[in-house]
Amino acid sequence: MRKRNMSREGAKGRQEARSRRRWWAALAAFGVLAALAPAGSAAAQSPATAADSAWERKDYDAAARLYGERLAADSSDAVALHRLGLILAWGEKYDRSLELLDRLVAERPDDAAAAVDRARVLAWKHDLKAARAAVDAVLAGHPGDLGALRLRAQVESWSGDYDAALTTYQELLASAPADRSIQQERARVLGWTTRYAAAADAYRELLETDSTDLEARLGLARVLSWSQQLDSAAAVFASVLRQDPTNLEAQRGLARMASWRGRLAEGEAGWRAVLERKPDDVEALVGLGQTLRWQGRHAEALEVLEKARQLAPTDADVRTQWEWARAAGAPRVTPFLVYERDSDGNRIATSRLVMAWNPLPRVALRADGYIRRLGQTLIVGQPNRSAQGVLVSADVLAGAGWTLTAGGGVSGSDALAATPKGQVVVSVQSPSAAPVSGGVVFSRTALDATARLVETGVMVSEATLTGGTAPSAAWSLRARASIAEFEGAETNRRTLGQLEVARRVASWGRLLGSVTGFGFEHASTDGYFSPDFYGLAEMGGRWLRDNGRWSAVAELAPGVQKIGRDGKAAGTFRISGRVGYSVAPGRQIGLALGYSTTGLQSLAPGAAGYRYTSAVLSAGWAF
Repeated sequence: MRKRNMSREGAKGRQEARSRRRWWAALAAFGVLAALAPAGSAAAQSPATAADSAWERKDYDAAARLYGERLAADSSDAVALHRLGLILAWGEKYDRSLELLDRLVAERPDDAAAAVDRARVLAWKHDLKAARAAVDAVLAGHPGDLGALRLRAQVESWSGDYDAALTTYQELLASAPADRSIQQERARVLGWTTRYAAAADAYRELLETDSTDLEARLGLARVLSWSQQLDSAAAVFASVLRQDPTNLEAQRGLARMASWRGRLAEGEAGWRAVLERKPDDVEALVGLGQTLRWQGRHAEALEVLEKARQLAPTDADVRTQWEWARAAGAPRVTPFLVYERDSDGNRIATSRLVMAWNPLPRVALRADGYIRRLGQTLIVGQPNRSAQGVLVSADVLAGAGWTLTAGGGVSGSDALAATPKGQVVVSVQSPSAAPVSGGVVFSRTALDATARLVETGVMVSEATLTGGTAPSAAWSLRARASIAEFEGAETNRRTLGQLEVARRVASWGRLLGSVTGFGFEHASTDGYFSPDFYGLAEMGGRWLRDNGRWSAVAELAPGVQKIGRDGKAAGTFRISGRVGYSVAPGRQIGLALGYSTTGLQSLAPGAAGYRYTSAVLSAGWAF
């Protein structure tokens, strides 16, 4: 979930960046209009020519060639200088464009439209300081010029001076209160400043006067999505499609909202529908790749993102998602240092190393090894012990997201007369994005969490059935049931059931309610918590946050437990948290801390008043 949330925040930033890039593209069209404007521009002074005809029909390649020929014949041709300068700028030949526009402004110092377009080209070149100085110079000679004021507001917003930009937009609206395009730009800047409520109100005002304004409706949907009002955003995107069923941006928006809401199968279908209409849509390829990653289908995600890389090799969004997908399948190593202690006197220090590798796109190999140092401070005569084990397993991704897992290994200890014991894991897991998901797991592992358990050599064989569903975007339900056999000096059987209901709250987390119950056939003297009945009900929350490279997760769960059929209900408290820092995709370090008073964490026989603490230092590195 943490990675999903982190990717969601990254997607939000990328969508804002794309919105900015679209505005830059739209500004090119605005430059065309400025050059064509009859009032005070050089273009209005010129008779129609072959070059002008090519310009008017938007055949800019022909127009560039013909205007070049005109300049060869007359180097002072104002129309040719202006329009060829713009065409060159649209082709990102900024220096050559500025040479022509500089000549035009020098020859026609009173041509405000030419001077504004020169400042605009400086902005397109990302020389925002020079662009701002140039547009201020135009305003000094032509106070109140709407084209210059508009460009100044745009340059201010691109420079990050949003307050100044909004002030300039207010000045523009005072002169042109009915200009909807200016109102649109102001609303867009409000969204960039994260003043989402104000931006949404601005878009709604536009829609009140013209309910058919698709750009205002799309702008409202974007702002709602950035403010994590995902259901509302999805509804607005859907309304755009009802008005214009061919609108690709609305179709992308619906796919994105479904994915962000955790409805991954729906999101995947939405992205694929976009790609059916436009197979080379890079934004849809990125969205599909990200959604497949969130489903754990990293090999498929990498295939999709490889295509996106071929289409847009320099696109930052493509590269980021490709790096995440590649990291999931690349050889990787994750070391852990874990320290645990409890009120029963157990002290456990575990060094663990997990290595993984994908030799084939849909096959993942994993090796998990540990060494555990175990001490006991309250039992007289209990010697310190050590335990170790390794498990090698393979995950095979079958069709439609099914995962098959099989593995085996060995564990051992330094207990007297201890012999190596085999470990096994086998599981089948349905696609996690399906409306109803489930899995079956069988495992046989050593229960070597304490020195006493190592001494008695307890092994646990367990069969587990899991299931989950998400009836809506906000709600989810998960259940687990298992039967386990504990083998030590004696054999004991445990049955367990667990149910968890969660509700998503905005972008920051979830509210959780869970009920857990288990019971053993009889009390054991082998050293593990074995009541005839244990029940725990908890109601808490999980908070998640990602800010760039940093991430944080915290969980708080007060509850009530009952130990033994004749026991009394007592309050419990559980809190945990983790902070992570991402060095690069697939490369992260983290620190987690935990504290609990529930018997669920009990490492030994336990009783009322039990306390457990833990600290985990981890690192992950993909090569």
